[in-house]
Amino acid sequence: MSAHLHTGDLSSDARAMLAAVSKVDDPGAMLFELGVALGRFGVENIVVATFERAGSLGVDAMLLQKLPKDWLRTYVEREYGRHDPVLRLCTRTSRSFAWSEATRAFATNDRSDEVMAAARLHGMAEGLCMPIHSRRGLEGCVSVSGSWLDVAPRVQPVLEVVAREVFGRCREMALRANSRAPSRLTRRERDVLCLAARGLSAAGTAATLGISERTVTSHMTSACRKLDAPNKTAAVAVAIGRNLFDPAHRNF
Repeated sequence: MSAHLHTGDLSSDARAMLAAVSKVDDPGAMLFELGVALGRFGVENIVVATFERAGSLGVDAMLLQKLPKDWLRTYVEREYGRHDPVLRLCTRTSRSFAWSEATRAFATNDRSDEVMAAARLHGMAEGLCMPIHSRRGLEGCVSVSGSWLDVAPRVQPVLEVVAREVFGRCREMALRANSRAPSRLTRRERDVLCLAARGLSAAGTAATLGISERTVTSHMTSACRKLDAPNKTAAVAVAIGRNLFDPAHRNF
């Protein structure tokens, strides 16, 4: 069931979106539903992250992600998590905010300007961050972006309700996946998946790991089989959902 919005009736829109995401049982299907529901607002990218696993939006913090090619690699390698004004404001407020608001909330510096400039170069000129809070405090966030966003003030509350449901569903999927038998991925299979998640091609992964492209393909094929994933994109989504990457992967 896909959610098709008719923004003239916001309550109906909210019900349609909630009904769609509440039935999703895997990351790939969740990304599809969100693409259908949010694409009309200009949303091209999405990150669902938990702050229970990490203090910045690295690979190990993500429950779900659809990001421009090479962005995650750039974000991690350049340590943007230390300077990202969006992340900084997210940890200091309970309300949703436009990314542009984050740049005005703090004194600018070269590194924070670099983060936002790099985001724009990757097609993320505008964004909306929705912190997820509970009685325990900040649990995570849902952040969406695109080359443009058309989110009117009257629509934003709908997206916030849906973001909370999406976060809950993604966390449930991760917990359920972690409760299953270990995937038994080898270290190299995890390495290949992690670099694929950062947008590297087979050639780039081979160069980074010092192995042949043929070996990279072999590791990826094996990982897809073990994760019951039909292709590389699905395997990466499953790996992220099951939190199969560890802090050592930040050092690539």
